[in-house]
Amino acid sequence: MRMRIHSIVGISAIIILALNFSLLASKKIAFCAYESPKQPFTIEDSLSLEILRYSAQHGVSFDGRYIAFAVKNEYQTRAKVDTAFHFVPRGFHVYVTSIAEHKTFPITADQEFSWEPSWSPSAEKLAFYTWHGDKICIGIWTRKTGNTEYFALPNLNGNKTIEWSPQEDKLYYFPSSFESVDPIWPYEKSEKIIIRKTWETDSYEERFTGILKSQLWILDIKSKKTEPLISDLTSIHNYSLSPDGKHMAVAILDRRPVIAHLVPSYVKLEIHPTGGGLPRVVYNEKIHTTPYSWAPNSNSIAFLDEGKLKIFELESGNTKSISLQDFDVSGALLWHPGGNHILCSSGNNHYVCNVKTGESHLLKLSIPQTRTQHLWDRSGKHVYILAVDDQTGQQSVYESDWKRGESKRLFVGDWLISQLVWINNSLFFTLENQTKPENIWIYNLKSKEIKQLTDVNTKMANRTFGKSKLIHWKSLSGHPLKGALIYPADYVEGQKYPTVFFVYEQFSHLLHKFQSHIYNLQVLANRGYAVFMPDVEFKPGETALSFKESLVPALDRLIELGIADGNFGVMGGSFGGFATNIIITQTNRFKAAVTSCGITNWVSKNRMQGVFWRRGDQIGQGRLGGNLWEVRENYIKNSPVFHLDKVETPILILHGTDDRNVPFSQAEEMYYGLRDLKKTAMLVAYPGETHLGWDAQRWVHFDQWQRILAWFDKYLKN
Repeated sequence: MRMRIHSIVGISAIIILALNFSLLASKKIAFCAYESPKQPFTIEDSLSLEILRYSAQHGVSFDGRYIAFAVKNEYQTRAKVDTAFHFVPRGFHVYVTSIAEHKTFPITADQEFSWEPSWSPSAEKLAFYTWHGDKICIGIWTRKTGNTEYFALPNLNGNKTIEWSPQEDKLYYFPSSFESVDPIWPYEKSEKIIIRKTWETDSYEERFTGILKSQLWILDIKSKKTEPLISDLTSIHNYSLSPDGKHMAVAILDRRPVIAHLVPSYVKLEIHPTGGGLPRVVYNEKIHTTPYSWAPNSNSIAFLDEGKLKIFELESGNTKSISLQDFDVSGALLWHPGGNHILCSSGNNHYVCNVKTGESHLLKLSIPQTRTQHLWDRSGKHVYILAVDDQTGQQSVYESDWKRGESKRLFVGDWLISQLVWINNSLFFTLENQTKPENIWIYNLKSKEIKQLTDVNTKMANRTFGKSKLIHWKSLSGHPLKGALIYPADYVEGQKYPTVFFVYEQFSHLLHKFQSHIYNLQVLANRGYAVFMPDVEFKPGETALSFKESLVPALDRLIELGIADGNFGVMGGSFGGFATNIIITQTNRFKAAVTSCGITNWVSKNRMQGVFWRRGDQIGQGRLGGNLWEVRENYIKNSPVFHLDKVETPILILHGTDDRNVPFSQAEEMYYGLRDLKKTAMLVAYPGETHLGWDAQRWVHFDQWQRILAWFDKYLKN
């Protein structure tokens, strides 16, 4: 991959016009068009996209002169290198960009993969994980010399960000707990018989529900010695080093329910002295998403307690509450640089709270849009807010003088902005949309210039892409819904097109997300299809009905808008595969369907080993509302196999024979049922493949896409 940095005048791929940015407060930023002929975006292109891996918190140097990021520059036949601890992301390499010099260069190359770069406070050194000498190491690259020192350390799996001490003499790293658990086959290869009893603790079930434990480690760079910050094995959720480097706040999992990613886990927050000593407990039994934040002077830490703002003081050990009247606070807690105020939010309102007096006041920002992120500048005079228009999906960045209550829009456009940070009088962020790949950008608050810093996926500049638009409609029950429409790449206004629904749960937030996942829908857009990604309103116990009530009126809406020609297809993977399976039992308006690794029978899936999976069916995506014997009818009415006699839609079924999330037998139940009923269906089984995700082989993804296009072409175009 060749990375380049351009001046504002030299950007040709995604260039911001050389306009007076003082006039852009109420205008949209425009993208220049390419003069050279463009080629259609193909399956091959979708499998050769570069992937940006970047953390604004650690990827921008503290002086704002350098950025570090990782890019995956080629598709690998397998996405991971297995190790004793975790994995190595194949194909990723760390790059460094000097903003002033307009230069970008790689830190590693070839098979020495690298990822998760983290700048030292002085920006003289860069730490990162690397696959070096057939093992995971921490590399420390020195900017002036260009040399890298490697540390082959124990208990290292390369899965969490590396933290520097303020003095740059230590690194903190956390080998996250990891255990590969097979959800289908509980019985290991053993010569001994295996006995499981319902009246005793089941060791196999505990593999799903138990808390995996590890430690937070310290590397002394000079001596190259390591030691655990926490002596006992524990389950660390996250951690944060105090600004002075003397204390580490560590959120530790107290307990978790049977399905942690769907039902909240619970944590306690401890403060550990980095120089040794006993920890102090800030709180116990709080939901794992509870935010906390160090004061600039490191003497206290702010956190939320059931929506109420509180301050824990290290010296006294006391906790005091900050009065915010009768509303609950949510989201990030950001200390004013002076340390006397905290910026927080409640719904779409922002408040500045005085930590000494306990008083708070509402910021009058005059911003009509939904606000998604907020931050201070270093002086504490201005607040910067990222906002999105709920009707159009456009994003804006605002600057607000919080004391005066005055705000102005800096720029606005049809894009997705993420990871907004203020550093050295500039705003850094990533920017992308359906036609432009994700890259890192900078906005200079003095000159009002905005420019692109990275050129990831430069060859995509010569490809055609369909633009996107936010579509609104109402469900059959009257609930307002929205979805992301991708126009055909060669769209002509007034012309109608066959339309493919890509279904899951909520997709409208992907309106401006550049399609870099394995199901790159721009492949369909370049084949003459409109693609629609709808949101779904779910009712507990009525998953099948929910899809019908949400999607059927969306069909009518797209016809009403003059976009769809009435030839509709539907497709999805995993839960989206289930959505595809169930919707064709609820309506015959889809003329073709493609399902990948989708559930077809909640009853037979109930035999899957592990409470983790069964509870996921009940309170997770399945939304069944209870176990099979409590709500038997919910399992039946929401299982496609019990309603296959209603299917008139030809369906292509794709599945991996070794799928551990949705057993291959689920696909067979769908296929054999349709075969017995003399319906039109084709089953394509990929031997040895699992859930057909990122770890599937390249030829498998290529083959899937060829079959998907052929299937839709046959039933939607002919």
